[in-house]
Amino acid sequence: MSPYTPNRSGGVPRSVLVLLVLLVGAVGVLLVNQRRDPTFDFTLGGPLFPVPKENIESILLTGNGRQQRLERSAGGVWTLSGAVTDYVDSLRAEALLDGLVQAQGGPLLAGTEQEDRRFEFNGPQALRLTVFVTGGEPITLALGTANPVNGMFYGSGAGRERCFLVTAGLRQRLGEFPASVQAQRLLPGLDYERAESIQLVRGEREFLLERQQGRWWLLLPPEGAAILGNDILEYQTYYADRRRTDDRGVWVLGSEASVREMVYDSSEIIVRRILPPAEAVHALREWDLEIPWREVVVRGPGLNPDPSVADPDAMAIAFGTPLGEDAVPALRRGNVLLTDFEALTTLEKPLAVLAHRTALTFLALGADRVSLKREGRLLLTGSSTGERETEEGRKLWLTEFPGSGREGLHDIDRHGLTQNLMVELERIPVLAVLPPSAERSVLEDAERVEIRVTFGVGAAARDEVFEIGRLNQEALPLEARLKLAAPVGARPTGLWSPADGRLLQIPEDVLVTARNMVQFAAPVIPE
Repeated sequence: MSPYTPNRSGGVPRSVLVLLVLLVGAVGVLLVNQRRDPTFDFTLGGPLFPVPKENIESILLTGNGRQQRLERSAGGVWTLSGAVTDYVDSLRAEALLDGLVQAQGGPLLAGTEQEDRRFEFNGPQALRLTVFVTGGEPITLALGTANPVNGMFYGSGAGRERCFLVTAGLRQRLGEFPASVQAQRLLPGLDYERAESIQLVRGEREFLLERQQGRWWLLLPPEGAAILGNDILEYQTYYADRRRTDDRGVWVLGSEASVREMVYDSSEIIVRRILPPAEAVHALREWDLEIPWREVVVRGPGLNPDPSVADPDAMAIAFGTPLGEDAVPALRRGNVLLTDFEALTTLEKPLAVLAHRTALTFLALGADRVSLKREGRLLLTGSSTGERETEEGRKLWLTEFPGSGREGLHDIDRHGLTQNLMVELERIPVLAVLPPSAERSVLEDAERVEIRVTFGVGAAARDEVFEIGRLNQEALPLEARLKLAAPVGARPTGLWSPADGRLLQIPEDVLVTARNMVQFAAPVIPE
């Protein structure tokens, strides 16, 4: 009887069934290979993960008694979970994926089978990596022991039916994960402009900063303004423009520059080393991180860019006492780090550094217009472009008067007149806080400067007007004269506010600036 003749029961001969099974299996293997890349011949070796990098959604690594996952969120942000939970450096994550899609497996080894027991794929040094791909089946690679001759490692999986060899470089790359993708900045992605409050821990004490109407305010502790220094205490005694009160207590105006620097140093300074979990347990106690020396918790709606965190509105970093001249331990999401001393630039200073100390209560660089007169003559007018090109804000400003075309004054220098003035106003230090005065005569008329800073435009415009000149010591009460910081015989300079009588002693820098600008003055306009 022919082997292709149906038997008496109407069935197909067993030999035909065997051929069909083999054919189906071969077609299945072919389809799998074609789905990845029809050119791959795994018998001779080839890519381990032949998929576009952008199609990789996540990877899962198991080994050394732990499991670790790196996953791309719907918003494109990489997250790290498992044995280590931390922020991810996206560039380093992409570099890891580049290494995976470029990784090659050697030719299939004759006489082996998948996860051959001889190569300890379940041994203490084994690793198992699963790559999850958009629209496709996961690809799993197992790594066992090293080949004692060539130093390469035995691999299994990745679409192969037998074992093969992979480079020691790939094994090392996987062994360095997750440290290889953890963020190398203290708090990556922290947007200072979105911050609304800062909880500051200094030893056993906690302090609170809040942003209200664009300005930072520091909640005073029970001892009051005295904790911030005699100058702040004295200012609060005479003036109320840097103080507000609510049901939580008294708040003092904070220093924008110092708060910004503190947040920057706590977030952008580089991480020198990330300790493995086994070392971190001991380091927590050894480096006093269980009760941090300093801690900064920044809060704001949606502030945290990592979608996997429990609180999307907060980012926190803690520091231990410095270990040397340039080694500071830090704690981030349970991970122990070493960073530079630069991270403590503001934190290691007294709390007083966070209080506003410059002469102007408002932030001049946030204004829309400015004008300057000296002895009644117009020297300068300028306006803001509203586009901050640098952190300092100098490039915000353009000069309107003096106008272009003036001989010997190129436009870059002409605009620099306003730019330099606005930065100078922002930085005027206070040499002494003097009692308020309603008398214009507290300043001498010679060299007297009037500065008008305007916020807003049109009907909503608001002016801040103040005058700077030599203090008329004869017009000052004895209390004020006793507070002057200048040596006897000097001609101290004062800043006086006509609106509220506020009077401060300051350096003469603005007077010198105005004196140098006299050559550009407008003609005297009769009143």
